[in-house]
Amino acid sequence: EEQSKKQGLLLEDLQRILTVISGDQPSAVRDRALLVVAYESMTRRSEVASMQVEKLEFKKDGSGAIRLGKTKTDQSGKGSRLPLTAEAMAHLQAWLELADIAEGPIWRAVPARWTGKRPLLKPLGAQEVARIIKRRAAQAGMNPALFAGHSTRIGAAEDLVSDGASDVQVMQAGRWKSTTMVARYTQHLRDSDNAMMRFRARRRG
Repeated sequence: EEQSKKQGLLLEDLQRILTVISGDQPSAVRDRALLVVAYESMTRRSEVASMQVEKLEFKKDGSGAIRLGKTKTDQSGKGSRLPLTAEAMAHLQAWLELADIAEGPIWRAVPARWTGKRPLLKPLGAQEVARIIKRRAAQAGMNPALFAGHSTRIGAAEDLVSDGASDVQVMQAGRWKSTTMVARYTQHLRDSDNAMMRFRARRRG
């Protein structure tokens, strides 16, 4: 999944998408929450799809966390605890309250004519998570062909590196087994940060 040459969805891209998918339609409320949580938790599309209400933690300051079960890099099933900001938790709570979801899968399919009278039972699959990312990117004027189900994960890694995080720190945040994938995804950032580029930037200043 992560070998394909797809583009990372950066925080600035995410904010652009959130501006476009305003409104209180159920799918808009769900997709805002899904995109912010996927970005902050740096999760794979399969991990996003498997998120459960029972694994959520709510803290008094509005922030929280989500625990994952068995994943690609945690076969023991001990589960990683992934912190979430108050912004992410607010989006998440808005979705859970609107859809009246108190247990089980967090992300569920919303029928076209859903009135809120029937419970949403069908959980989203990993492929639908990817389709949401592509669809919402297109809505914000970006080329959907450039994005995939792991674009929020890669974009978050790029943002962390740009902010000064080391490869090891990014590896730990994204739960990669080594720094190899981190280096691969963020190579273009280093290419644009060579000595000549820094020299020219200083001289322009």
